[in-house]
Amino acid sequence: MKSLIPIFFLVSLLFVSGCTSDTASNTGQITETAKLTITDTKEAQAPESIEELHKEFEEFEKSQSESSSSPEQNETVEESNEEETEEQSTTTENIDIPQEEEAQDQPPERSCPSCEDSNPCTTDSCSEETDYECKHEAIIPCCGNGECEETESWSACQEDCECALDCGPCEIPDNETCSCIPKTACVQDGCCPGNCTYLEDSDCPRPSVVFSEIYYNPQGSDDDHEWIEIYNNGSTDVSVSGWKLEEGGTQHGITPINADTLAGGSYAVIAENITQFAIDYPEYSGTLLDSSFSLSNTGEPLALRAGKDGYIVDALFYNSIWGGNGFSIEKIDLNGPNAQENWNESTQGKGTPGYKNSIS
Repeated sequence: MKSLIPIFFLVSLLFVSGCTSDTASNTGQITETAKLTITDTKEAQAPESIEELHKEFEEFEKSQSESSSSPEQNETVEESNEEETEEQSTTTENIDIPQEEEAQDQPPERSCPSCEDSNPCTTDSCSEETDYECKHEAIIPCCGNGECEETESWSACQEDCECALDCGPCEIPDNETCSCIPKTACVQDGCCPGNCTYLEDSDCPRPSVVFSEIYYNPQGSDDDHEWIEIYNNGSTDVSVSGWKLEEGGTQHGITPINADTLAGGSYAVIAENITQFAIDYPEYSGTLLDSSFSLSNTGEPLALRAGKDGYIVDALFYNSIWGGNGFSIEKIDLNGPNAQENWNESTQGKGTPGYKNSIS
């Protein structure tokens, strides 16, 4: 509304000026009207001069020209504004506000820490199933945990299974079980295993009762004249009750005649026929044992057994090459083996029953 006031004022001024130049004497009504108009306009806003009025008018027109752009420009501006509005609207529509709220409400993602405990005897694990906590399960058996489990051995895990063994001469250290096990081989190694005798292993001590002299091929007829001498090389008495004589695989009973105990360091004679033996050796006064046997003149195995199924007290396999044709054969070293080199023919024609051997 204020922009129309100058126009109205200019029109009125021109109108008044025209009227004044054409007619000097106008009616008082016109003058009065012009005066009223000028008076009203001056009350609104009166310029100081005509030049200022024109200048103001030109500036007004210029401002109107600048503010009034072309329709095409206005439409482009409007369309641009509309597109920006639509883009803002589209952007606003694409924003999923509830999803943002859900993302904000979702708890932070959990993960497992490092569970390695540097222990080779544990299995280290962590997962959702363990609620993201480290679990260390023991591995049994495990070499390196300082314990020797049942299935471990010294050879496989020396750091856990200390095997400081002090085994005896007849024992073998077993590193698998970390224990001493008995030897079973009957060999010459300075040991006599429990399952061996001096017959299989020369390391085994000889029994206190041994074969000491054999009269297997007497002069003349052999019948009823054969005998076998035994000797107790120990220091304690030995009962011979129930003992058996095995000859060529045949077992014969032994019957004590005057004693069933053989004292240490003493002899006894097992006679084929005790009556004939007493005739052949009337001076004999030692322990006499009766049995029935018939010795081979070429040689055969003999054994003295403590009972029918008892242990073998002594055994040998004599041979005619040892001597003994019309003579007895005697053992040289009563504590030695029953080998050919330790037996030989007696220097006495009928032997030395009940006495020290002639070649000992």
